[in-house]
Amino acid sequence: MDRRPGWLRVVTAAAYGVGLLAFLAGPAPYVWHPTAQDRWLWPVTSLADTTVDGALLRDADVVVLDPFTTSEHLVWRVHATGRAAVCQLRAGVWEAGRPDEPRVDRALLGAAASPGSQWLDVRDWSRLSEVLRDRLALCAAKGFDGVALANLDGYARPTGFPITAADQLRFNTAVVGLAHRYGLVVAVAANAHTPVPVEADVVVTEPRCVTPVPTGPPAEDSPQGTIRLGAIGGVAGIWGMSMTSGS
Repeated sequence: MDRRPGWLRVVTAAAYGVGLLAFLAGPAPYVWHPTAQDRWLWPVTSLADTTVDGALLRDADVVVLDPFTTSEHLVWRVHATGRAAVCQLRAGVWEAGRPDEPRVDRALLGAAASPGSQWLDVRDWSRLSEVLRDRLALCAAKGFDGVALANLDGYARPTGFPITAADQLRFNTAVVGLAHRYGLVVAVAANAHTPVPVEADVVVTEPRCVTPVPTGPPAEDSPQGTIRLGAIGGVAGIWGMSMTSGS
């Protein structure tokens, strides 16, 4: 006969029920909270399943991957190692060979940004938003924790369009807001010319060297609450960063 007080039996049963539900639901989903100590592996153009637990990944906290070629399973495997998975989006350029390449109006394509890519006329948000939205939706559907936005400085480049700094900031802000709607942490790859929206979660200085170097304090116009990352490693290598919170 159970001689425990009634209230204790109720609490015990409730605790058992909660425990059973937690067991059936499996482990809690991975949740990434960016910190100034995060070490980034970016960019990774091809990360085979066999390297997920290998030396290349061992020293990284955050892995930046291609949203099209990376499988949902690989994102899960990155999470299983306790690391964050971030998809890379070159938001300001059109890239040849992408699955959504034909969806971009050719009238929006400007000068070459790099081999296989052209600058976009970011002034025309109405004709770019759908493609960008679907890319971000793809990142979210595959389980990525965030998105790393690049090529957000076209106004300062010979794009072939009369893009102003104000035009660029409007576009950058719209992309960041769209990413947040899909629950993605937003990192902006920035240089001295990039208008960084105050809504960005992380600002990353573009890579210039392979050997990590110290960085100074953030600029006075740093977005409030934004983590600024400096000292970046080379392509497909670990970025050892010195970071400070925005103020």
